[in-house]
Amino acid sequence: MTDPLYGIAFSHNPQHQLRTALSTLIPGPANKLLIVDQISGRPDQLQQIASVNLTFPATKVGWEPTQSVLGNAYADGDGAAELLATTGDVLRIWDLAVDWNGERSSYVGGARGGPQHILNTRSVLTNVSSRSPLGDEVDG
Repeated sequence: MTDPLYGIAFSHNPQHQLRTALSTLIPGPANKLLIVDQISGRPDQLQQIASVNLTFPATKVGWEPTQSVLGNAYADGDGAAELLATTGDVLRIWDLAVDWNGERSSYVGGARGGPQHILNTRSVLTNVSSRSPLGDEVDG
């Protein structure tokens, strides 16, 4: 990757200790959220397993807490998703899951025989102001 990095966060999942979320800082709407993980059987090498385009840079990136990960049954074969959050123009909650259908375009992976992953937007929280029926401004 040649783009400048802005945010970085390591997964709290004990099964994927080297899984890392990275965000870029590029002027304009060409930023990315990237997920890298170790190559199976090669702990000294990392590969990109998922990527999604962002309009604004993700100023903060964070994975779900350890307590949440340990409370869920994560296994490579069960399709459970790991959660991560990014902030920037809005707060987004993402899930990173194995793409069993291979139909999504938001993943990069499968190189060197690894599973393909997708990043799905699970939730978006914005701060929008609007006017009430009485004409008063209300924060949303």
